[in-house]
Amino acid sequence: MNQTSKLFDTKKLVGMSMFVALAFVASLATAWLKIAFLTIDIKDAVLTVGAFIYGPLAALPMSLVTALVSSLITGFETGVYGLIMDFLSSLIFSFTAAIIYKYRRTMVGAIVGLFLAVAVYTAAMVPLNLLITPLYTGQPVEAVEGLLKPLLVPFNFAKSVLNASVVLLLYKPIITALRSAKLVKDGAKETKLGKTTLIVLIIAVVTLSVAVTAFILTNNTLPPYLKNM
Repeated sequence: MNQTSKLFDTKKLVGMSMFVALAFVASLATAWLKIAFLTIDIKDAVLTVGAFIYGPLAALPMSLVTALVSSLITGFETGVYGLIMDFLSSLIFSFTAAIIYKYRRTMVGAIVGLFLAVAVYTAAMVPLNLLITPLYTGQPVEAVEGLLKPLLVPFNFAKSVLNASVVLLLYKPIITALRSAKLVKDGAKETKLGKTTLIVLIIAVVTLSVAVTAFILTNNTLPPYLKNM
């Protein structure tokens, strides 16, 4: 390995570590935004930006380290099941978006990747919730199945849409700062959407995520044991 490769690897490690730190801070900043045992956070958006920059495979170590650090700092408040769910949910979202962006490094490619990430995340969380949530809550699988429609599916959809919109807001300023600091190489020129189009898109997805979250909060079908968690 030559000096250039070593330098690039060091820069990549520093950059990925920075995204892990930012993801953890984002997680702490939104820890109070909870619905039952579910937390509304934007750490997946931070990790996705990192995966856009350093490649989809970078999503795995960044998601794992972020989940481990969060669990250690909180004293494993959610236990090993919370750690596993935290890791897998972040990995699914960030990897899906980044794998599309890898082959189409344009704003349009990023948007397509994020839309796909929302769909894959929402669908994948159904079997994960059925598998892991009963272990975490101590409730039977049948009880969790009853929560899919009123709580889990709309929550996961709203959370992923919110993270997608945050990625659109964060990506440009972060990549510009990293290029100025020589932490990432200058890439090919990207196809840009008009500013008005991008603003309208971001407002639309944020509004949608807020609307779905509001629907969950006003839904009175949640069982008592969840309202007390």
